[in-house]
Amino acid sequence: MVGRARTVGFDGKPLKSELHHWWPKGLSKFWADEQGLVTRLSWDGKELKWATAVEPIFDDADNTLPLLVEQLQGLPIAPPDEVGSYIGRASAVDLDDGQRAILAEGIASLLIRCPNHRDMLHRSTESFFGRSGDEMHKPDQILIAGNIHHHYRQVVATLQAGGKFVLFRTASSEFIMGEGYYTTLNGAFQQSTHRCLVPLTPTLAVLAFRPLSYTVEPRVSTVTLTDEEVDIVNEVTQICTCDYLFYRSLPPKVTAEFTQREFLKIRIHPWLEEVMHSIAADPLPSRFHGAMLRDFTPERERVFRSEFFSDRKGRTRRLIALSFLLAAFAVLISIAFTGGLFAMAMPKQPAHGSGS
Repeated sequence: MVGRARTVGFDGKPLKSELHHWWPKGLSKFWADEQGLVTRLSWDGKELKWATAVEPIFDDADNTLPLLVEQLQGLPIAPPDEVGSYIGRASAVDLDDGQRAILAEGIASLLIRCPNHRDMLHRSTESFFGRSGDEMHKPDQILIAGNIHHHYRQVVATLQAGGKFVLFRTASSEFIMGEGYYTTLNGAFQQSTHRCLVPLTPTLAVLAFRPLSYTVEPRVSTVTLTDEEVDIVNEVTQICTCDYLFYRSLPPKVTAEFTQREFLKIRIHPWLEEVMHSIAADPLPSRFHGAMLRDFTPERERVFRSEFFSDRKGRTRRLIALSFLLAAFAVLISIAFTGGLFAMAMPKQPAHGSGS
């Protein structure tokens, strides 16, 4: 069954939900080969052919997303441009509000139900019960189910509130699917900014993001990636998965991160930053140009992230200083204006002449 998650509870013992179905049947069919099966690649190089599965809590998304994906798959694929900027390579896609809502809800369902997110919920619940000294029995499943429902609604609301969708298409290579996704969406509350990268089919992946500032239109665009850029997307996928990868016909280049068998975290990736800033018409600072590193790892992210936010802090400090100057100028103008009014309102004293 496609997408069956392995989650470990207390003392490394598997939970009853370890055979939880998370990959929607309508979507997993896009990953099927000529025999109608999906190839699952384990961290140790073993392959297995899988069928399909479905989870009822996400019925709305599962029933509507596959049809929209089929329509998106039918969009023309432009030849990849290895020279032009991403905003120059992008083509606007006309999706109405209802279609964008379906896309947002479908992406949210994948983010929340995937084993990576479930693993985070199990660990946080385990930590909570461990701190309180209670044993984890039936209540943990109720708490986890409640968190999944809450997180799902919050992520749907965040994705539907605004931002941009970029449809990554492939001309010759293929995307892979993992047990997790690159995302900054945690589901605890509705977020004002976000970013996530979700492969939907071997030839279609979606980058959804909302920066602090961006041009509203086009809300949805498509960019055809080169084979090297597809490899970058697949490398990011391998950082966010633990035990298994899924592919259709082209086996991926296995990275060192995948063989660690951990759900690694990454919040900033230079290539994705370049794409998002270009599409949002908000260019990166010059010193970040050329930082598209294919061997980018969570360790190297720490340095890049420090530089990235230090530049933002510098801009913030300059804006604060300018705000103080403007405020001080406004105060001076106000004082001068008030003084002038006060002087005009004062009665004039009569002139006293000298007596003879």
